[in-house]
Amino acid sequence: MQRDMLEAYLQNVMLPAVLEKGAISARFIRVEDTKACLMTFWPDQETAVAAKDAQTAIRDEIRKNHKIVSMEGMTSFVLER
Repeated sequence: MQRDMLEAYLQNVMLPAVLEKGAISARFIRVEDTKACLMTFWPDQETAVAAKDAQTAIRDEIRKNHKIVSMEGMTSFVLER
């Protein structure tokens, strides 16, 4: 249930705010019943860092009930249909 509540919050509140801050896209992927992956794509590192800094309090609040592991990296390539 907590994952479902988090998913609804991300979909309706946090990710729209991330898109407004300049993200190209945001994806939430259910991996298992208790695990998920959130991927956000940014046009450049400067925009990503500014958005990340602006949402520190929100991430800290989410961490009270959910384990969060954060990773960063550059896109090597994209294949889409």
